[in-house]
This record gives sequence, C-alpha cells and structure tokens, in this order.
Amino acid sequence: MNNTMKHRGYVGSIEVNHNDGVFHGKIIHINAVVSYEGTTYNQLKQSFIDAVDDYLEFCEEKGMNPEKSCSGSFNVRTGTERHKKAIMMKKYDE
Repeated sequence: MNNTMKHRGYVGSIEVNHNDGVFHGKIIHINAVVSYEGTTYNQLKQSFIDAVDDYLEFCEEKGMNPEKSCSGSFNVRTGTERHKKAIMMKKYDE
C-alpha cells in the first residue's frame, strides 16, 4: 500500500486519525510545514493539490524560491575512468 501522493514534483503523506475518521497529511521532504486534510480520500487528494498550488503561489507572491522535494538520489559526475573502476569493483564484490 502506498501512503503518499504526488503533485507538481511534491510528495504528500497520507495518514488517518482513527478517532475522528479524518485523513490528513503534509508535504514531505521539504522544511516548510504545509499540511492538508479531508474526510474522504478524494477530499484529501484535492486538499493536497490545493496545498501545493497555494504554497507555490505564496512563494511567488513573496519573491521566494520554493523548496524542491528531495528525491533521495542525486547524480555525481566522476569521469569515465572512475565510473569504470566503480563498476568493476561492484562486479567483484558480488
């Protein structure tokens, strides 16, 4: 089961409060706190989309660069020889 959703490059969590039956979440992988809620999944999803769009609009109005969600990976350029050595080391390590 996937407990996240995506919109415009942002990832949002999906949680439920079992006491009152309300879905809630926040945009994850950024420092800003942007939260949303709904009483159904469809309401939660629309609330998330609205929250992302509002966050981007707010940043634009304030002249701020919006934070980008971290994906957990990044590319590093090492040069062809180092890349080749890394592949060879991985093959021998297996």
